[in-house]
Amino acid sequence: MIDLSTVQTWFRVIWTYPGVQVIVLGVILNLALAIAVAIRTAQFSLRVLGEFLGRQLLPNVIVYFVFRLASEGTGFEWVSSVVLALILTTLASRVIENLHELGVPIPPQVLALVQRPPVTVSFVPADEAKSK
Repeated sequence: MIDLSTVQTWFRVIWTYPGVQVIVLGVILNLALAIAVAIRTAQFSLRVLGEFLGRQLLPNVIVYFVFRLASEGTGFEWVSSVVLALILTTLASRVIENLHELGVPIPPQVLALVQRPPVTVSFVPADEAKSK
């Protein structure tokens, strides 16, 4: 059975990695902006806070930490840097989107880079869609 001191030790070990600290900072910034947007649009819900942290903080920290541990001493340390860069790019794009929703002027060229394209769902098999 895992006791509290073991969990605390793991948190301390994970926290010593600078990439983890930067990810946590990015998620907190993103969370603060998302709360501001939700309050401004009257869609704020406390229930969403836990989901937000569970969808952004834990997965990003775990993915980075696993890649960091797996690549240490193997000559592939650069892989964890690439993973960190991808995570931070995703967080930065969400920050920019939230700033835009708050009314901060963002150049259209920047918005074009960070906004997600609309998702098109088709229930027609690709072969049938081509024949029509």
